[in-house]
Formats: sequence, structure tokens, C-alpha cells
Amino acid sequence: MRMLAIPNAVVDICRKLHTAGFHSYVVGGAVRDSLLNRPVHDWDIATNAAPEDCIAIFPKVIPTGMKYGTVTIVSESCHVEVTTYRCDGVYRDGRRPESVGFVADIQTDLARRDFTINAMAYDPLDNCLIDPFGGQQDLRDRLIRTVGGASRRFAEDALRMLRAVRFMAELGFTLDPGIVQELQPEMLGRISMERIREEFSKIVLSDGLADAIRLLRERGLLAVFLPALAATDIPQNRYHKLTVFEHCLKAAELIRPDLTLRLAALLHDTGKPHTRSISPDGQVHFYRHEAAGAELAQAALLNLKYPKNLARRVALLITQHMSDLNDQTSDKSLRRTIQRVGADNIFLLLDLRIADRAAGKALQKPFDEVGFRKRIANMVQQAPLSLDRLAVNGDQIMKALGLPRGPLVGEILEQLLDRVLADPELNTEKALLAMARTIAERGAMEHGASDCGAQD
Repeated sequence: MRMLAIPNAVVDICRKLHTAGFHSYVVGGAVRDSLLNRPVHDWDIATNAAPEDCIAIFPKVIPTGMKYGTVTIVSESCHVEVTTYRCDGVYRDGRRPESVGFVADIQTDLARRDFTINAMAYDPLDNCLIDPFGGQQDLRDRLIRTVGGASRRFAEDALRMLRAVRFMAELGFTLDPGIVQELQPEMLGRISMERIREEFSKIVLSDGLADAIRLLRERGLLAVFLPALAATDIPQNRYHKLTVFEHCLKAAELIRPDLTLRLAALLHDTGKPHTRSISPDGQVHFYRHEAAGAELAQAALLNLKYPKNLARRVALLITQHMSDLNDQTSDKSLRRTIQRVGADNIFLLLDLRIADRAAGKALQKPFDEVGFRKRIANMVQQAPLSLDRLAVNGDQIMKALGLPRGPLVGEILEQLLDRVLADPELNTEKALLAMARTIAERGAMEHGASDCGAQD
């Protein structure tokens, strides 16, 4: 058995427990990822010491979950969860046991865990691996199996269905046929959207998201929490070889692993089933699908309890994903696009647009992406893209035109910005005040005409 690389702080905790007369092991994902030479983000220890023993042994302990035998030991370099060996009582809500019992041996503790690759324990003091369910062999075989029958494990906590698919996506492993057979959509109804969201986000950010989400749709789970995406398995028009669903998966695969971008890519064409039409010549169209998709995506993400800001940003990107963004785009059009989405979002929109195009037909026009990005960056820095970059402000307009504070001043500024976006050379105080006067006079004339009409 090769020595696993365990942080000194974790080894010190095990050593102090041993000195006090207790056994302890590193357990769970830390062992799995160490064996796979993957980065470990969370370190967990199982021990036969009770929580009260840990509180007595260590100077700084947080009583994280005393009911379940868990405390968090705080060291200088990390926080480590330490849990007493336990067995779980009856699961009645499909989420957590009604009670837990503390036990004396590590094997019983490992038997309650979800998958064999998570049911191993490592003693860093003796360099000893406890593997009663063949987890190490399953790592070699790149296989995900449950500890015991999948139906029992999923009945205990239905979220384990999504966890199995998530491990498949993250590790590139195969699911045991028994797991696939027990992926039952009706069981997900017991799980809160918050918990589903956490697992789904990890799937979305993984390298294997396409196969994972494809399996979720095939087994009916995707329709439970993301019906808008599940409903996109329809053919497209002559511009695409893939179905809408497969096109969305491909776009998400091609985009960098940022949650906002991946969600936008997955959901960008969800409006197509709702906007599909066939013209007299037999051609299929999806007019305004971007607007319909943005509405569906925002509602879906809010239902999954994603933050409102993230949902709105994804919806904005989807609304604008048909924007003209390539190295042939005129400066005028590009300035208007940046103004619509904002400087903070323009590069995200470009990433989405590139992935969308790449996931379509294989033949694409040559595109100088590096040069275009530099062009956008220069425009963001230099062009007048917002009201605060105009050469005049509201106070100047009110003073020069003798106008009171009110909505007319705001309307004038918006129209000035619109003209400057078309021609930045107009962004001088003299030119803008002249245009402001014309706009104000026209507004006054229109207002007077409407008053006369009202009197008639």
C-alpha cells in the first residue's frame, strides 16, 4: 500500500486521538481522491471517540452536528470534520435518518455509506487502508457501485441518484447497471430544489456533463427539475444537424467551466419548442426563440433556487445570444451590443456566441477571435457606451435649456446616448447641447399637440 499524501494537520489530529486511546481514519471523498491523485478539498475523519472526547482533547472545536456525532476541529491550516463511528436509523423522509447510533468499529460505519469508492478508510499512522466493499478495485475498473443494493441506498436518500450521476460526470466512470435501473424520477420529489441545485451545478461544471445530462433526460430525472431543457429533444432546421437538446449539450461542452456560461449554453435554445413554425416552402423557423428561451431559463433557474442575480444574467445572455458578434461586425453595431449587455457581460456573450456557432454546422467562416477580443476591449475602454461617458450631464442640460428637473431630461440624455453610439464624434459638449435643444423643442411641440387633441 503506497503512502497517501495527507496534510500534517490531519495527521496530527489522528495522532492526538491515538495518544488519547482512540482509533481514527481519514474517510470518504478524501480517500477516494487521494487514491486517484486528484485534489482534495475537504478532509473528514471517523473515530471511535465521542464528540465530548474530541471537545476535551482539542483546544478549538465547533459542535457542528453533535446529534449526528460530528464536530469540526479547527487547526491553523484547515478545518476538519470528525465524526464518531455510527450506524443510521430508519429513513422516512428520503433524506436523513430519524436517528443515529454510535458503534465501535469502522466497518459498520463504512457500511452505511453510499458508494463503494466512498466507503474506504485510511489510517495515516499505520499506512493501512480499510476497504470492505471493494472500492479500490472499483476505482481501477472506473466503476460506480452502491454499498449494498441501489434501491435501498436511493430509498434512504434520493439525492444519491444525482450524486451517482455527478460522480460519473466528474470522474469519467461508468455507472453499475443496477444504479441505472434504479434512477427513478418520482423519488426526486422528496428532495428540495436547493439540494438538487447543488448536485446539478457540479454536474454542469464537470467534463462529463453531456453524458450525465443525457442520462438524466433518458431516465426521466431531468424533467423533474429542469423540464424546459428536457423538452428540447426536437429536430432543428437546415442550419443544424443536431437536435435542439444535443446542440445545447454540445455548446455547453465547448464553453469554459463557468457556471453562468454553462447554464446559459445549456438553456439558450429552450425557447425553440415554443416558437417552432413551418413556412409555406417547408422551412422550419424559430422566430424570437431567444426571448422565449430567456423567460423559460430565468423561471427554471429561480425554481432551482439559484441566486436572482445569476438567473437574470443568464437570461440576459440568452436574450442577446443572436447578436451579431464577429470580426465583420461594424463598430456601430458592436457599440450598441456592448451598451445593451454591459461591459461586464460582453465577453461572456461572445463566449456563448462562439460556442453556439461551433456547436452548429461544422463549416464556419474564418474568425479572428483574438483580434476581435482586442477590438472589444479597446471599445469598452474608449467608446462612450453609457450616460456617464457623455460630454454633458443632466445639470448642464437643465442649465443650458432652462429646463426643470424631470423625466424630459432623462429622455434627452437617452436620445443623446443613442446618437453617440451611432457616431462617437458627436460626443462633444457643443454638439450634444445643440442636439439636446432640438430634442427638447420637438418634445415640447409634441406635448402641446397632445394637449390640443385632449381638449378636442
